[in-house]
Amino acid sequence: MIDANRSGPFLRDVAAAMAARDMLRVSTLYVRDRVLAIMLGFRNPAAIFFYITGFDPEFEECGCGRVLMARTLEYAHNEGYKFWDFLQR
Repeated sequence: MIDANRSGPFLRDVAAAMAARDMLRVSTLYVRDRVLAIMLGFRNPAAIFFYITGFDPEFEECGCGRVLMARTLEYAHNEGYKFWDFLQR
């Protein structure tokens, strides 16, 4: 999707700006050194705003994206975030 709409440079700029403000959240699911799923989001003190996800289609049947989503929601709960926003309006 990022390649298709040519948003890579914009996304890198936004991610860098958010990281500089400690607002970037990246969750990654690895097996050994291979990335199977990744989620990119942004945060404020009360909420995490889920932006985009990707997964290795070779492992789609394993549900890696769902596993990472569950672990990331668990992280948000354990860290005291009150809201998780999927930005789907």
